[in-house]
Amino acid sequence: MVMDTIAAAAEAEGVQRVLAVTADERVTRDLRREGVQTLHEAPVIGLNAALQQGEQELLASDPHLQVAAMQADLPALRTSDLSALFRASAGRRAYCRDRHGTGTTILLSAHGRCLQPRFGTESAAVHAATGAFRLHGPWPSLECDVDTAADLQVAALLGLGMRTTTVLEDHPRIAVS
Repeated sequence: MVMDTIAAAAEAEGVQRVLAVTADERVTRDLRREGVQTLHEAPVIGLNAALQQGEQELLASDPHLQVAAMQADLPALRTSDLSALFRASAGRRAYCRDRHGTGTTILLSAHGRCLQPRFGTESAAVHAATGAFRLHGPWPSLECDVDTAADLQVAALLGLGMRTTTVLEDHPRIAVS
């Protein structure tokens, strides 16, 4: 899923650089083999701190960037949906909630401003409470993160990325209809 998510993100209009923050050595090797820049997550810091670590790395090279923090479990992500979301953000700190309405699939900083990630339980409400603008539009692939088998089935209806499709074909025990 991570490879499909990153591949779609890298092709989106307005994306200058993709940086994956991970502590998983296997994921790091796979990403680097595909030419994706990685940053080793500091031990036991958690998702929000890891996102801030990545944000600091990105802003060090260009302090005026709009940084996007995206979950890696968006295997049906369409580049066109992400491009449309970036345009709709108009440089504001904004977020897209998941299809259940409680989580956050992507959080954008305002240009040159702090991301302020608050991923976790009820993150959509928390991001809204911290002043992030809710973006909503015709981009179902951005709202479809995969946390459960049911989520994977919904993502399959949207059209999974090539790598996720291959994994599912290689593992017929995982039923997606």
